[in-house]
Amino acid sequence: MGSLASLKTLPLIIDNKPVQSKDSQVVTNTSAKLKADYVKYVSATPEDAIAAVESSQAAFRSWSQSLPRTRRNILQKTAALIRENNAELMRIQIEETNCPEVWAAFNNNLAALHLEEIAGRITTALSGDIPVIQTAGQMGFVYKRPIGPILSIPPWNGAIVLSERAIATPLAVGCTVVLKVSEQSPRTHHFLAELFRRAGVPPGVLNVIQTRREDAAAVTEAAIAHRYIRKVEFIGSAAVGSRIASLAGKYLKPTLMELGGKAAALVLADADLQLAAQACVNGGFMHSGQICFSTERIIVNKAVAEAFIPILKQAATSFSPMEHISETGSNNTFRMLKDATSKGAKVVSGEVKLLGPTKLQPVVLSDLTPEMDIYDNESFGPVLALYVVDSDEEAIELANSTKYGLSAAVFSKDIGKAMKVASRLEVGQTHINFPMGTGNDEATLGVGLSKASGWVKQNGSYGLDEFLELRTVTVTDPAEWAAGMAQAQAEAQAQSS
Repeated sequence: MGSLASLKTLPLIIDNKPVQSKDSQVVTNTSAKLKADYVKYVSATPEDAIAAVESSQAAFRSWSQSLPRTRRNILQKTAALIRENNAELMRIQIEETNCPEVWAAFNNNLAALHLEEIAGRITTALSGDIPVIQTAGQMGFVYKRPIGPILSIPPWNGAIVLSERAIATPLAVGCTVVLKVSEQSPRTHHFLAELFRRAGVPPGVLNVIQTRREDAAAVTEAAIAHRYIRKVEFIGSAAVGSRIASLAGKYLKPTLMELGGKAAALVLADADLQLAAQACVNGGFMHSGQICFSTERIIVNKAVAEAFIPILKQAATSFSPMEHISETGSNNTFRMLKDATSKGAKVVSGEVKLLGPTKLQPVVLSDLTPEMDIYDNESFGPVLALYVVDSDEEAIELANSTKYGLSAAVFSKDIGKAMKVASRLEVGQTHINFPMGTGNDEATLGVGLSKASGWVKQNGSYGLDEFLELRTVTVTDPAEWAAGMAQAQAEAQAQSS
């Protein structure tokens, strides 16, 4: 099989071999900006999904027993291959997802850094304990074991870094992975999986399937329902995440969910206004706002609002519009903008306008109210909503009023005050004097979530622990245990007399 970077039709990959079952269909990926037949892919059936899961379980028996240094070497080699193939990975991402060059480069670099970091943490993550036991004649051992085969479902918008993390983290501790790639970035996801195979991942350890949207529900349920799948990781929209979580609950499977956001940037009265404005624009408009932790709301203190708004407008109008991945995405954001303006929202900067089939004019709105669809739903587009408040207390309350809890930012020259504000925000991560949406996802820095943004711990040892389960073993000396029990009973009788 040739490189998946050049194949015109992407197969399923099971046991490191290309697969197209007799019932599979070949469909076209229409998200690419080049042409409609940019790439075709084999669409999996439920039976294909079951075959991938069973292969994953067979491989788990040996992979879970492999030496940590074996897995470490493979991850390190994969990181090196990402760097070696950086230009090709960037090209494929840009062609499939319409992302800017800077975003593609950031994805590749962060993925390589994450691989290198977790490769060095494997033995530490697997280390157990010998706790003190308060029963005579007993010793206890607590150790960690990989949970089993994982169904990983990454998105297209962070096509390399999010899929790399969804593959590498469970593989590092001895789990196997069935990767259900996005139908909007199948070539990117397949090429990354190919790099893992080139690095030495054995057959069945990383199986790759994809399916057209019409069959996605049946194929996903077939995988989740299978007794061998032990955990499900999904990164994507809250709407789809809710359906997958319901399926997982039906079959009693634990999940890792990283969903949407409605991130707020709080501009306090002592903020550097130039820094805050540029950071908010970068955080809101990068990749056309198609990032889960994009800045969506700016909450500015009334004392500096008059000075801040012209600076914000200047920064916003200077930002070049970027492409959406598809007409569906841009049309949905456009619909939300039209709904907001029809209900009284005002345009502070930009224009509610489609510049092309997949391109929107970046917009700053004000006067949003709860009956507007965009008020508490992710716009997933280049949209910023501006709010003016009288105090830090009001800013915190407004920031926490959303159903989401992914990320936030605080802008202030007083770091002590900013820390106090950050500690009260109901989000998994808060960045002080740094924009959301342009990336601050350090491989060593734990990432958590809150509320409807999901439940997951990512990066470093926090992420590795998600794919491990505790096992406890006790060893008892019967004679010593019996003597201890007799002594305990005697002491209890003495105390009661």
